[in-house]
Amino acid sequence: MADALNADVRPILAEFLGDSPRHAVRPLSSGGFSGSRLWRVEADGRTFALRRWPRPSPTVARLQWIHRVIESAQTQGFHCVAPAVSKRAGGTICAAEGHLWDLSPWLPGRAIAPGEANSDNIRCALAALARLHGAIEASGNSLATGIPAGLVQRREEIRRWREQRFAQLAPALSRDRWPAGHAAARQFIPLAEQVLPTLDAELQAMASMAFPLQPCLCDVWSELVLFERGEVSGIIDYGAMRVDQVACDIARLLGSYAADAPDRWHAGIAGYETVARLSDDQQALIRLYDRTTVVLAGLNWIRWVFLERRAFDDMPAAARRLEHFLLRLERLVNPP
Repeated sequence: MADALNADVRPILAEFLGDSPRHAVRPLSSGGFSGSRLWRVEADGRTFALRRWPRPSPTVARLQWIHRVIESAQTQGFHCVAPAVSKRAGGTICAAEGHLWDLSPWLPGRAIAPGEANSDNIRCALAALARLHGAIEASGNSLATGIPAGLVQRREEIRRWREQRFAQLAPALSRDRWPAGHAAARQFIPLAEQVLPTLDAELQAMASMAFPLQPCLCDVWSELVLFERGEVSGIIDYGAMRVDQVACDIARLLGSYAADAPDRWHAGIAGYETVARLSDDQQALIRLYDRTTVVLAGLNWIRWVFLERRAFDDMPAAARRLEHFLLRLERLVNPP
């Protein structure tokens, strides 16, 4: 990690900003758990975020699409996003050192942790998300109705777990592999096995319905929404974007703020609906997306560490993520 963060990024910056000697570059720890690397860049009185995307994804075509969607949202008047900066030779992507790189404006503000967020913060965050969805739709990116990709993906993930992954885990659960997360993993697995059949049946029922589809962020959570003076000043990190139903973003963001608190869920839905109404089916899909995320996100951490033997920069932080999902899973299996 140190070698990556200490890399000389000046040739890459020159692609976007020229050879100005006034670049001040500060490496940041990482781009979360995604494998991205980030640098904060000060240049000619402006501040930027330089991102090195992980291998092997995304592809050039997919990253270009993400850049176009975000730029179109800003063109429609939503200014809490950071469109990619164009290179001097044209285009918004630099390919160097076996990675894709891009540069975007550094958005002001700071994230509010779920434990610090109040109902007003949650309403503001969800209203901003609704405005972003509206800007994306208004720019011509909405598609015909259909079955959301998130429903299909979740059913496929559940099938894989029930058919093979649970059986593969038993010999792989070594305490030495993840000391901080081992106990939570052992508690999580039997509860997940218990609840997955019910969730799969609910997903199957929802898959018979058609929903409006459009590009969605798909992994927007509390750490990616920035506030300044009580208002949303930025929504960042678009790497998980795909075509889905807006319910997937609402569930991900509101679940990160509200967990299982009904008053917080009410505040978030009310905030979104100050901008755009949600149908009864959409609201049911939001809660189903949230419940399945609790189970599948926790199982993903277990799979990544024990089956795929991945290592993350901050394994104790990863264990805290798993413990968070375990607490919510326990409430899902045994409601208070």
